[in-house]
Amino acid sequence: MLRLLKEAFPRLSRVSLYATAQNFLGKSIDELKELRAGLLSLAYFGIETGNDELLQKIDKGVNSSAMIEALTKAYEVGIKYLPLLY
Repeated sequence: MLRLLKEAFPRLSRVSLYATAQNFLGKSIDELKELRAGLLSLAYFGIETGNDELLQKIDKGVNSSAMIEALTKAYEVGIKYLPLLY
């Protein structure tokens, strides 16, 4: 998809997206590096809370440790992230 965007919009300089922790946890570091090389520069994460009990109640699908792991992977490959706090 990023390659198609670059072809369609040659002056495109960056891409941002909305992401879940599962999106990043399901990718290897090499896959994330490839996305970063494809101009993915920013991910908006719906964190909601760091409280594991609340994360379970809202059926977030991850606990706070998994969220931290996903954000760490983003950081390691140079993808900036912004939390969406509600």
